[in-house]
Amino acid sequence: MPNSIDKTIKRNHIPPIKNNLSEQIKIFQDSIKTNQTNMNKPNILSTSEDHKSLPQKITTTTNDTSHSTVTTTTTTTTTTTTKTINPTDSHNLVGCMCPFCNEIYQMTCHRPISEMSCGHIICYQCFVLNTNQFGCVQCKKSSKKNNSNIKLSSVTNVPSDNKNTFQQVVNEKFENHSSNYAHRILNIFHEVFGLSEFRHNQWEAINAALQHHDCFILMPTGGGKSLCYQLPAVIDTGVTFVIAPLRSLIFDQKQRLTSLNISCTALTGNISQEETDEIYRELYKDLPVYKIVFITPEKISMSDQLNTVLRDLYNRQLLARFVIDECHCVSEWGHDFRRDYSQLGQLRLNYPKINITLLTATATLRVQQDILQQLNITENYKLFTQSFNRSNLIYECISKENNDLALSQIANLIKINYQNQCGIIYCFSRAECDRAAQYLLAHNIHALSYHAGLNDSLRQTIHMRWINDECQVICATVAFGMGIDKNNVRFVIHFSMPQSIEGYYQESGRAGRDGEIANCHLFYCYEDFLKMKRLILYDDESKCSMQTKQLRINNINRVYDYCLNNVICRRTQLLEYFGELFPSSECKRIMSTECDNCRQVYKTSSIDCTRISIEILKLVSNLNQTNSTLPYIIDILRGVNNKTIRDAGHHRLHAFNSCHQLTRLDLERLISRLIIDGYLKQEFIDQQPSSTTAYLRPGINAVQLTSSNSQRSGNTTKIQIELIIRIEQVNNNNNNNNNNTDEERSNSKQKSIEQINEQCFIELKKELKIIFGTSSYSNVISEQTIKELVKLMPRSKEKMIKNVHGITEELYKQHDFNRLLRILQRFGSQRDEIKRKDSIQNSSDSEHEIDFSLDFTDRSIYGKKRPMASVITTTITKRKRGHGSSF
Repeated sequence: MPNSIDKTIKRNHIPPIKNNLSEQIKIFQDSIKTNQTNMNKPNILSTSEDHKSLPQKITTTTNDTSHSTVTTTTTTTTTTTTKTINPTDSHNLVGCMCPFCNEIYQMTCHRPISEMSCGHIICYQCFVLNTNQFGCVQCKKSSKKNNSNIKLSSVTNVPSDNKNTFQQVVNEKFENHSSNYAHRILNIFHEVFGLSEFRHNQWEAINAALQHHDCFILMPTGGGKSLCYQLPAVIDTGVTFVIAPLRSLIFDQKQRLTSLNISCTALTGNISQEETDEIYRELYKDLPVYKIVFITPEKISMSDQLNTVLRDLYNRQLLARFVIDECHCVSEWGHDFRRDYSQLGQLRLNYPKINITLLTATATLRVQQDILQQLNITENYKLFTQSFNRSNLIYECISKENNDLALSQIANLIKINYQNQCGIIYCFSRAECDRAAQYLLAHNIHALSYHAGLNDSLRQTIHMRWINDECQVICATVAFGMGIDKNNVRFVIHFSMPQSIEGYYQESGRAGRDGEIANCHLFYCYEDFLKMKRLILYDDESKCSMQTKQLRINNINRVYDYCLNNVICRRTQLLEYFGELFPSSECKRIMSTECDNCRQVYKTSSIDCTRISIEILKLVSNLNQTNSTLPYIIDILRGVNNKTIRDAGHHRLHAFNSCHQLTRLDLERLISRLIIDGYLKQEFIDQQPSSTTAYLRPGINAVQLTSSNSQRSGNTTKIQIELIIRIEQVNNNNNNNNNNTDEERSNSKQKSIEQINEQCFIELKKELKIIFGTSSYSNVISEQTIKELVKLMPRSKEKMIKNVHGITEELYKQHDFNRLLRILQRFGSQRDEIKRKDSIQNSSDSEHEIDFSLDFTDRSIYGKKRPMASVITTTITKRKRGHGSSF
């Protein structure tokens, strides 16, 4: 060891960590003053030639003589820095050096702050003096509060004893990538898409896509699936190809991205040859301008030209990823299987290095597994999900006697509850669509039909009229449901039963995509149930196997059981189908969106229906030769003494009137459950060319039920069938009149403000229609954003961009939102004047009540603040909140 000056300077003692940051700063200020000049000088452990070492020597001694000594010698000053460390920890030496003060610290004694997204660490002392509490100082992360909205779902609920393992997993998963992309992701998220907060699992899905993982994104309608591929597409170098099933869906997505200045195009059959050639020429360029190209699955399977350009982009490493929207169409187990989707498994074989992103709102575990198998995605994929609960939707099932009466109910429903609000009516066939639209038009409701029987031009015109609110109601077949993308749908009505729970969830999910309350009404009847089952059995065009047909029949059985169930929460039933447990108490907790079952206050009871079920099986078996229908069996069980039953002598059967204690609906629910579980089945017999009758027969599991409950049977496990039924209604009218007085006392000032808000809302929508012309403004500005504009009434461009979600600098310039600003300034002045007059009136009466529910924060007109002293000098009595504005 060379000669050195034996001077050892020990670092000041770091006091224990305290919770109060201000106390920490005060404690450290005095201790740091003496070393302030040395803070900016490099440490002698630095290997840089430009650094000069300090004339110091830092020595750490230990009683363990087996420890080695690390010595660093410099030529400028004869100074030796010696630190005794364990050989096994020598590789951590650099990691223990603070990049701010260049001092060595012990990580085990004083844990440094660690930023998970970048991995930077500093000593605790420098953290207290320099950091800003909102992010890592070293990488200059923004300290804006909205950045704190980014939450990694995997960070929550980590057991304390697993922190080290968790930290390692998170670093491996996100550290390298996030440090490179986090700033760009946030910038594009805020500036391009105009959003402020990531929804659950969006951040993780975006990061996984940018790390070139295969991603399965299973999120409900309106959950933000599109952003999970659109944002990575903007960042990546190359072209993202999005495969979507419907032109209407492609059109809406393309229009939305174009409004955000994101370069995209669509290769669909309705564009001209010149447009097609121009798109291909662009894709063959060294760096194509397009970030996203929309295509249909038919295009991939039939177009050699498209496959040639895909191969060319792949060879030049300009093929970013494939996105398969509505990927449940891949699976025959799904509710909307499409044969062209089944050919998409070739993408992995032809382009093995390209990752695939799958998007859907409805897929059971069985469907998920089948999708992955069909697309040859077997390993290393990431699954991102959200809760299936749509908390802003109100579910209701309504029994219909016949179609004419149901149409009358629908017309009254729209007139009373949905004036000037748009909605969808789903119909089973084209004829039903036309009939429903004509009926509503005759009753002064502007409705149009939309189905595959219309030519492309007319269908596009109708679609655009509805999107632009020129048509209130659109009567469509189920195929239209996947292509709808309109935020302000206030109601979805099923004129006929949907074909599966998955289909119903997706179709009803088209309502309320803006987060506002919306209603889902489902009309059902036994005749529709039979009609749909018959069409499946006699469907020869789809060339489905009997196994697939049986699956589709089981799906319809479940839908009918869902409609009949008047006890269990609708949300509980829907989410249970997707494997999510949802207690009915959560539905009841939000009274404004309770389903029809939770809204009714009934006492319920669970009864053992095993004996009754066996009696039903015996009755069906005895009447097997007489071809008995479900309604006829129910009549016998309930003791209906009509002529048909008497003439057949069935009033003398043992089962006659044996179930009089159950309602007709409860018996139908029980028999429907027996059909689903295979104890009964329905056999369809054609009576006329257009008429089919379903007769009840014993099912494949009938013997299993009867034998397991037989006294002669030696089985120790008996099958038990239970049914929850309503037994009586609870009188809940005791407090109905408690709030009548409060509701009747409406403030005239509040009414005036509501009128101003409503008029401002109408004028903003009219102006947006003028600004966007033939395009749809709803794909760019949601109804929620318009309501936020009305609520906040920003008076300047800066406040509009800063305070209103969905308004960006780019959108403001591109669409001349100065026109909206002038409307807001005009109505804002009127609202301020009402508040000013009310303030003067309040100040004249010392005992007058002040309504703090109104917004007194925005008191400026043309930048001048109004005096507030006269308002505050009044004596404040006990107050009651006024009724808030609907905006």
